[in-house]
Amino acid sequence: MASTDILSHDSMTRMGDDWDLRPKKISALALASFVFTATLVSLILWLSIAGDPNGGEPKVVIPLTSIGSLGEAEVLLDKGENGVVIPSRKPDVFALEDLEDANSPWSSADDLDALRDLPTLTTGSEANGQQASLSPGLALRPVPDPALIEQGPSGPIPIIAADGRTSMEVYGRPFINDGRPRIAIVMRGLGLSKSTTERAIETLPPDVTLSFVPYPEKLQSWVNKARNGGHEVMLELPMEPFDYPNNDPGPFTLLTNLTEKDNTTRLKWLLSRVSGYVGVTNYLGAKFTATSASFTPVLKQLSDRGLFYLADGTSQQIQLAETSAQTNLVWSAADRNIDYTSPAAVELDLLQLETLARENGYAIGTGFAFPVVIDQLSYWSERLEQKGIVLAPISSIALDR
Repeated sequence: MASTDILSHDSMTRMGDDWDLRPKKISALALASFVFTATLVSLILWLSIAGDPNGGEPKVVIPLTSIGSLGEAEVLLDKGENGVVIPSRKPDVFALEDLEDANSPWSSADDLDALRDLPTLTTGSEANGQQASLSPGLALRPVPDPALIEQGPSGPIPIIAADGRTSMEVYGRPFINDGRPRIAIVMRGLGLSKSTTERAIETLPPDVTLSFVPYPEKLQSWVNKARNGGHEVMLELPMEPFDYPNNDPGPFTLLTNLTEKDNTTRLKWLLSRVSGYVGVTNYLGAKFTATSASFTPVLKQLSDRGLFYLADGTSQQIQLAETSAQTNLVWSAADRNIDYTSPAAVELDLLQLETLARENGYAIGTGFAFPVVIDQLSYWSERLEQKGIVLAPISSIALDR
């Protein structure tokens, strides 16, 4: 073999830097630069994840039309103090003028008592000698009750009837408390997905309360379908999270930098999207609900309109208790936000709700309407009767806890 066919290691090292295979020494400056860059990147990643107060909450991205095309019969209202322009849209199922000559289906307090005392379903087992308190899975009465709405700037909004009746009473699912531990489940985020919303309405027990976001087209049709299936319903109010606007709940979100007048205008728009809900709950809103100057006026208006408020966690309870003492606000707070990562995680939270219900007499859980939650909740509910626990609509716990 010719000597030129193979280059020795020594010859390669003598041929210049391009062929030098000897290991190079890393300079102290290069090492320090690498460590600094890696540390900086790690810090940024940690802040973006651990520093988010809403970290771990499900986020839904949906296409929304521009504010100028949210619906038909649009008019522009007066600009607020911050120049916010609010459009109006008639609800897609009814208009207040269509109800002016209609008679209320609940014309007296006696009618409401009769509604509450609808016959209950006999299950074959009676608790403490009483009839089981499961209500029949019959359609709830049609909405709206003309006595419970007034014409707002963007459509009909709830009011307390002249005889004192409220939406939480009239629109609630009938339920009789027989003393067994009660669990209320509120399934959230409905109306965004047709298949998921239909699955929740058709699969979940009627005593599960269904909560709808305010943005879908034909929202009243969804609410009507849910009530036809025996479910009482709630409305979700988008509120400002700490990382707004990076995390944006949607148009007409209630914001801490708006005046009370502007937030009131937004609130009326949100409340007018649909009729027949028993109360409202927050969608996000960690910053808004922590800001008393913004949150308290909203709670007072909800109380004045006969709506109860459900907090999705315990952090708001002190402020809710203070506002309740001032305004007679009816409110509750969820004991558990049901995990949606796996069937086992869902089951664990439901078992914890069982424990709380036995200890306190009732418990409240909320969960986003992911298929895994709907399916596991449906399976779990079939075993409650043998455990001596009963599902209850959220209004029954809010009014009688």
